[in-house]
Amino acid sequence: MRFRAWRDLSAEYRQAVTGYTPWPPGALDAQVVMAPDVRLDESLDGFQEFLAREGIRSLAFIPLSSDAGVFGMPVLHYEHTHGCRESDLPVARAIASHVARPSNTSGANWLWRQSEQLSQAMSTTGRP
Repeated sequence: MRFRAWRDLSAEYRQAVTGYTPWPPGALDAQVVMAPDVRLDESLDGFQEFLAREGIRSLAFIPLSSDAGVFGMPVLHYEHTHGCRESDLPVARAIASHVARPSNTSGANWLWRQSEQLSQAMSTTGRP
């Protein structure tokens, strides 16, 4: 996994976490993964220094999937601990479904625009 768009994340952080994904390669039924407090999530132990420097206390990983499995993910970064409400999950899944739909060159441009819009919406509301 590589960054395609970001807001207020240092180059050092982006380099450190590039390639990380909470799902195994080719996962077909990936679900949203929340880390309500990154300091308590053992899967993120190798990134604690970078997360602390960025002021990140909570993360949400939203899988982008195709028939071949997960191919990307928007990641929501929160500066405070944050639990995902059950009512948030359908919204996250709907966004991921629409973003994952394109599969051709024009679709890649559409995906880029959608990720920019999602990033702007998240920075305004802190939620997808």
